[in-house]
Amino acid sequence: MAGEPEAVVPPPVFVRGDLNVDGALDISDTILFIMLFFIEVEGVANCLEAFDANDNGFISLNDALYAHNYLFFGGPPPPSPFPGCGADDDEEDGLGCASYKDCPNR
Repeated sequence: MAGEPEAVVPPPVFVRGDLNVDGALDISDTILFIMLFFIEVEGVANCLEAFDANDNGFISLNDALYAHNYLFFGGPPPPSPFPGCGADDDEEDGLGCASYKDCPNR
């Protein structure tokens, strides 16, 4: 109806690089990324934004290397939202996040 305000849907929240959705980026996430890159596992890729560890708008092995470099070689941390839950600052990359279950600020 005319004149009624549109419902505002808040952006999804997630932790960048946390593929196994345990609330932290660690070696298990980089291993999972490599597994998922080569072997399709149904139901895991519900939040593609989390897979984009370097936040360049693309998902590639570079994301696993970026996270691994941060974890073990003092590389730069993943961009926001990291290390805690939050919304993506750049929602225009089109990756999307259908669901991410463990963010306390939902």
